[in-house]
Amino acid sequence: MEVEKEGTLPFLDVLVTQKENGTLGHCVSRKPTRTHRYLNAASYHYPAQKMGVVNSLVTRCLLLSDENSWKEEKKTLIAALTFNGYEQKDTSTYEEGIHRQEDAVAPHTPRDRALDSPPVRTYVKGTTGMIKRLLNYYKTSKPLSTPRILLGAF
Repeated sequence: MEVEKEGTLPFLDVLVTQKENGTLGHCVSRKPTRTHRYLNAASYHYPAQKMGVVNSLVTRCLLLSDENSWKEEKKTLIAALTFNGYEQKDTSTYEEGIHRQEDAVAPHTPRDRALDSPPVRTYVKGTTGMIKRLLNYYKTSKPLSTPRILLGAF
C-alpha cells in the first residue's frame, strides 16, 4: 500500500498531488529507479515500431497529465528521446507529432466515447431485433462470447 509523501500519492500510473489551494493535480508517475531506456534509434527495427513507442509515450503523457504538468512531461519526453539516440531533427519531428496529438487529444476535454468504438449489443429476447435496426447506423456487432459462456468457464 502506498503512503502519501509530501502531498503526493502514486496511484497506478498517475501521481496525484495536492495543490496549495486544496485541489488535486495529476501527472505521470515514474518509479525512482527509472532509466528512460526505450527502443534505441540506432536499432534495426522498422521505423513504424520506433514511432509506435514514441506515440504510446506521448499519448500516455497526454492522458495522464494535467495542464500544469504537461509542459514538464513534454520536456522529459524530449530528453528521453534524445537519450535514446534520436537526433535533433527526429526529435523536432516527434515534437510536431506531439503538437498534432495535443490537438487531437487535448488534456481534460471530454471526448465523445460513442465515436471511439462501436457499441456492442447483447441478446435480449424480443428486444434485440428492434434495437438492432436502430443501432445498425452505428455499426454495432454481436459479442463473440455471451455472459453464459463466460460464466460457464468458471
